[in-house]
Amino acid sequence: MKPIALPAFLMLLALGLAGPALAKETVLAPVGPEPADAPHGPLLGTLRVYTPTEAVEDGENFYVYPHTAYRVSAPNGATVAQVDNHRGLRDEEPADVALPPGRYIVHAPSDRDGFVAVPVIVKAGRATVVDLEAHRIGGKPAIAATGAAVSPHGQTVGWRADDSDPNPNWYK
Repeated sequence: MKPIALPAFLMLLALGLAGPALAKETVLAPVGPEPADAPHGPLLGTLRVYTPTEAVEDGENFYVYPHTAYRVSAPNGATVAQVDNHRGLRDEEPADVALPPGRYIVHAPSDRDGFVAVPVIVKAGRATVVDLEAHRIGGKPAIAATGAAVSPHGQTVGWRADDSDPNPNWYK
């Protein structure tokens, strides 16, 4: 990936964080924790989003590739979190975000589908992982085709949420 100029990066980032007001988002199927994922804590759940990476110069001819920022909102549109999506300035791993159990919408850039709105369900003590990167090497979860949430371009973005809510369109 070629490095981009800082002003262009900031403009793209601003457009991405502005949400649906400035950029049309593709709404994907709800994503939830892996069905066999064992609870790992009593009160909060974890959200990890693999957004596309951007080249950032870190010294002469040395680049790091942190994941791009995203926004988490409640179903009513209220912003819950703005996530820088890296653990440190030189870290290339996405941030783990602790959230109370509930329904949220992730507004983020995607490698294949432009800006997307991904409904997610966070459960106490469980990890919900959303994968919006097209070419992540290693670490991709093995998801059975019958349990996958898939983007319009055929990319598996996570486990389809097991949601027995009587209102299946809560995220629209």
